[in-house]
This record gives sequence, C-alpha cells and structure tokens, in this order.
Amino acid sequence: MHLDQMVVDFAQEVEKGLRILLLEDVPEDAELILRELRNGGVAHISKCVSAKAEFCAALSEFKPDLVLSDHNLPGFTGTEALSILRELYPDLPFILVTGALGEEVAVETIKRGATDYILKHRLFQLVPAVLRAVREAGQRSQRRQAEELLKIQHQQLKTQSEELQRVQRQLEASYKRFARLYETAPIGYTSLSEAAIIVEINSTAARMLGRTRAQLVGTAFTQYVSGPDLTKFTDHLQECVKSHGLARTELALVLEGGGAMAVELCTVRAQEPEPQALLFQTTITDITERKQLEREVFESTANERRRIGHELHDGLGQYLAGIAFRAKALEQTLAAEALPHALEAKELVALVSNAIRQTRSLARGLDPIEVETIGLLAALQNLTTETEKFFDITCLFRCTESALPVDPQTSLALYRIVQEAIHNAITHGEARRIEINLAIDHGRLCLGIQDDGIGFQVASLKQAGMGLRVMHYRARAIGATFDIRSQPDQGTRIECLLPFTASVPTTSELANLQ
Repeated sequence: MHLDQMVVDFAQEVEKGLRILLLEDVPEDAELILRELRNGGVAHISKCVSAKAEFCAALSEFKPDLVLSDHNLPGFTGTEALSILRELYPDLPFILVTGALGEEVAVETIKRGATDYILKHRLFQLVPAVLRAVREAGQRSQRRQAEELLKIQHQQLKTQSEELQRVQRQLEASYKRFARLYETAPIGYTSLSEAAIIVEINSTAARMLGRTRAQLVGTAFTQYVSGPDLTKFTDHLQECVKSHGLARTELALVLEGGGAMAVELCTVRAQEPEPQALLFQTTITDITERKQLEREVFESTANERRRIGHELHDGLGQYLAGIAFRAKALEQTLAAEALPHALEAKELVALVSNAIRQTRSLARGLDPIEVETIGLLAALQNLTTETEKFFDITCLFRCTESALPVDPQTSLALYRIVQEAIHNAITHGEARRIEINLAIDHGRLCLGIQDDGIGFQVASLKQAGMGLRVMHYRARAIGATFDIRSQPDQGTRIECLLPFTASVPTTSELANLQ
C-alpha cells in the first residue's frame, strides 16, 4: 500500500492522536524519533521513559496504543520490556528502535512477540512500520472481537438448540399422548375431504362401522350413511360450511353385515395450510342406547297421557254425562210444574254440558286417537278448528296434498309439534293469527307454523323452555330438522323438515301425470 494512503487510513482510525510510549534513555534519539513521526504526519501523544519502574507505571497510567523501545538501556533491555508488555497486553504493538541489532537477536525478538524492529540510522522506515503495526493491531482487535462475538453467538445458538430440542421432545410427548387419546377415545374421530372422502379415521370409528382403517380410508363416508339420511348428511356439511362453526345432526350409519347404528355427528370446518384444501373434522358418537332410552321414556309418557285421556273420557266424562242427564230430568220436572227454579236448572245443564265438552277436548289433547283413525291432515284440521273455537283467534291449516301416507309415529310427532307450537303462540306470544302449512318439496315433508305474536330474540334465549326442548326431541326422533326464527314484534316461525318417500302419488304428481 502507498505510504500516503496508509497515512490517510491511519488518520481516519486515530482522530485524537496515537498514544505512544517511548522507552529511550538518550534524549537526542528520542527527539529524532518523535520528529520523524511528526514529519510523517503521525498525530500522536507521547510519553518518554527510560527505567523499568517508569515503564511499568506508564503502561497502566498512560495506556499507550503503541510502544517504541530501544534495546539497550541502563539496567533494562528491550527484550525485558517486551516480556512485561506481552504479559499484560498481548496484542499491543511493540517496535524495537535501536542503534545496532544482530540478526540472531532480531529474530529472537520477533519470536518473543515484537511487531517490528527499526534501526536508528534508518528512521525513514519508522512511519510505515508504525502505521502497519497500528493497522494490524486494529485488525487483530477486530478479529478478536469477531471471535468473541462468534463465541457468544455460538453459545446462544447452542442454548437455542437445546431449547428447541426440549420443545421438540415436549411436542413429541404431546403428540404421542394425543395419538393415544385419538386412538383410544370412546367416540369416533374422522377427517373428511370436501367431497366427504375419509382422509383419516381412528380405531374407535372403524370398530363402530365394523371395518378396518385400511378399508375405510379413501372411501366416501356417504356409502356408510343410511339411504334415507343421505340428504340430512349433505345438509349437515353445507350447514358447517355456511356457519363456519360446529354443526350437529343425528342419523343412522350402515354397519358391516347390514345392521344400523344411530349416531350423532359433530362437525367443524378445518382449513389446512394449502389454501384450497377444505377438511371436515367430525366426531361420531353412538347414541343407539340413548335413543332407545328416549323412546322408552316418551312411550311411557305417551302411555300415561293415553291412560289419563281414557280416564277423562271414559271416567270423568261419563260421570259428568250422568250428572247432565239427571240435571236435564230435573230441569224438565221443574219446568212441567212451573216451579221458580226451572231456569236455574237449565243453566246448570248448560254448565255441565260445557264441562263435558272441555273434558272431551282435554282427553283428545292427551290422547289424540283421531290422528291414527282419521289421519294427520284431518286431525290437524280439527285441531285448528277447535283452537279457533276455544281461544277466539284465527287459526288456519293448509296442505298442498289431498292425502299423505305418513306412518302413525311420524304423524303423532308432527301433531304434537303443532299442538305445542299453538300453545306457545297463544300463551307466550299473545298471537291472534296462526297459520299451519304442510307440503312436500324436493323429497322432503315441510311443516311450517307462523304466528303474528310479539316474537322474541332467539339468540337471547339462554336456555330453551321445556316446550321447545320437547319439540326439538320429537323432530329428532323422526329424523327431522327443527328450526325456529323470531324477531320482536315480527312473530315467530317454526319449520320442521324430514325426508319423505311416499308410497302413493301426491296430488301434484297425479296432476303431472294427467
């Protein structure tokens, strides 16, 4: 490198002057050395010492950036000075500036750690040697700092690596726990693709279906759903996509060997890392025993209602009929004898007759045998007629079909739902108009009940009343969906939808055939 460039670089590195400790016992030589530095443009602050004690003190107090030392001093040598310096400051530049130095001594001095040596009759070499020594010292310092930084970073990386290994071990342990829980859970778990293909399924769900995981993975879940419930399953997945939340449904699964199992599906939508990969995560719970227990409870309740209805109709009703007959005879006797209490007897007959009608109405409500005898359509028509008569409101029933071949269990459940809805609309909704509609639409039997009552916020219901819960259950029991919509001052609408396969043509189908 050119000397001028070295001076420029050095000046940039040492803006306030280089602190130089000069070990020299001849004042004239010291002045020559310092003058050479000044002439060479080396900005510096110097301190000159000539004895060992002064040298040691200056190292700690003056804190030099560079040491320039003569070799032979009274009672002290440059070699000794170098040993002291290297023990205290291993990287501080040390240049030997002497009058005469043998080759062997020069080599030994360099081996001991001297940066360079300059003969006094060649002081023109001093400035380049100083600049080079300071620059190399700076480089060594930077390299040492870099090494220290690398050590620190290495230690940090080692700590981070150990932490990552610890976290990885925890994750692996957590994964193993999850895997055991997933496999041994008492309910089934499965992941379905957007097309309802089984992507993953646990052992519990496989055992439910009577198949192995290998047989199930990659197959369509729909092939294990009972035929009448396929529409319900499709609606279930669509509801999950629309709501972006948990969707529930109850349906029947087909088992190996032809059996069936009642299950509850709870499904959430899971977005995989791939933007287009839509998965459904579904739990499968066997509710066969629960459904059986619910049927038994409701059958027991229905039997009890039927018993009470019979008691009202055949017991109290007949007893009241006897009273009415005797009261009518008393009325006729009093009227024939023109006695003053004939009018009161007539009023008594009217009251007892009204009590008989109410008793029979209660008996029909508890045991609507007409649903089985005259059919669902006629029973609902009678129910709306009696509602208008007893509550003095408008209650209408419309059906798009002239006949509906519905089994007795489904007919009774739908009748009870309508009955409860009418009761709620009048008692809680203060409705003055109720409309009941029954229709077949796209293979589903659709029951709708609309009233003009005061309405309410459905979301504000913290817990549904007994009536709503019973209606929900009755709908589930026949494989139907149940939905209630309402707003304040806008009335309430109840919808019940269930798959319908008629054994006889509907009115609309007959019209199309004609």
